[in-house]
Amino acid sequence: MNIAAVAALAHLDLTADELGRLERELPAILEYVAQLNQIDTTGVEPMSQPLVAGAPLREDEVRTGFSQDEALANAPRKEGGMFQVPAVVSRPGAGR
Repeated sequence: MNIAAVAALAHLDLTADELGRLERELPAILEYVAQLNQIDTTGVEPMSQPLVAGAPLREDEVRTGFSQDEALANAPRKEGGMFQVPAVVSRPGAGR
C-alpha cells in the first residue's frame, strides 16, 4: 500500500517520519479490523446511532451570541468581516 499516495488523496501533509511510522503501523491496524470482522454478531440489532435512545438533552434556549468583532478577534486571517481560509476545493483551470 502506498501511504504517500493515500495521504496525497486525503490532502495530508505528512513528514517522512510520519509516513514511515504509518507504513509500519497500518498493517497491524488492518489486521485488527480483520479480527473485528470475524466477531459473531448474529442476533445483534444494528444501531442507527451509537447513543442510547432517550439520552438527556438540554432544552433549547435563546442566548446572546458573539458580535462579529468578537467572533473574528482571534482569527489568524480575516477579510471583509469574514474568516479567511485556504481553498480546499480547486476550480477547473485554477491553480492551487
